[in-house]
Amino acid sequence: MLDALGVDRAHLNGESLGGWIAVKAAYAHPERVGRIVLNTPGGALSDPAVRERIRTLSQGAADDPSDERIRARVTWLMADPARVTQELVDVRRTIYAQPPFAESMRNIMCLQDGDIRARNMITDEELDAIEAPALVVWTSDDPSGPAAVGLRMAERLPNGRFELVEGAGHWPQWEQHRHFNELVLAFLDEDARVAAG
Repeated sequence: MLDALGVDRAHLNGESLGGWIAVKAAYAHPERVGRIVLNTPGGALSDPAVRERIRTLSQGAADDPSDERIRARVTWLMADPARVTQELVDVRRTIYAQPPFAESMRNIMCLQDGDIRARNMITDEELDAIEAPALVVWTSDDPSGPAAVGLRMAERLPNGRFELVEGAGHWPQWEQHRHFNELVLAFLDEDARVAAG
């Protein structure tokens, strides 16, 4: 994608599976990556109960994109269910109701299979080798796992930093968007401030 866009080097900001992919990309292609933001990243934990809950809620909403199923899926992501607006449910329904989406979700859900997940987990070797400055954001109420997971990732990354966002579940960019945006923008702006200073 970077080649197609004519971009030599990019900052990566990934949430959940996107954070997992950002780690893999930064490890495999360090010359193409500037800074990485890992927002409640997947790939560092494999809890069977969490995997089953993700599979059930996600595939259920993709197979039957009803208000009830989509609301259940996005509510699971939140520390405060009141933050699930009808607009959010409607936007997700538009995505989930696309004809190929249910099959796409089945493909994505392969990572909830224990064996497949084990083969693709983020390793200590990968984290130890990533020199890019990295911001790991975790939350006080993430249903996918405790903040200790994110803290451990940040400690393994040679240039890692950890930030805990209070009052949020798996989507701090939604529930605590102002605080999240401030953290990320300040982190991404550090190179510019050093160059200007």
